[in-house]
Amino acid sequence: MRRLIVLGLSGLSLAAGAAQAQAWTPLTATGPETIFYDPATVTRANGVVTAVMRAEFNPPQASGSVMVSAMVEKMSINCAANVYSDLGNIAYDATGAVLWNNPASGPAKPITAGSGAIAIQAKVCP
Repeated sequence: MRRLIVLGLSGLSLAAGAAQAQAWTPLTATGPETIFYDPATVTRANGVVTAVMRAEFNPPQASGSVMVSAMVEKMSINCAANVYSDLGNIAYDATGAVLWNNPASGPAKPITAGSGAIAIQAKVCP
């Protein structure tokens, strides 16, 4: 993943592949998934934290008819309510090519054990 692809997502620049343009901090690794976040993207307002996380999959994981090697996602976490919302995501294959770029926000979902959201919540919520 040597190539660098920079895309806009919800007004935030996200990088593909190894994402050299961002300072990724490892959070957790479980099975084939390693979760990172970029501390420079963390903002807090009214009990809600937003952050950008990256998941790397080794081996790549199937999603429909494609194999996903990495995903970059912007999310908001309501620390008190223990819920998160996906504010957009970009998926990449093993070459760093974009598989999809979904800038749409999703509904609030409960934070569950083993999720990327719980790893970020543990790091950014008071």
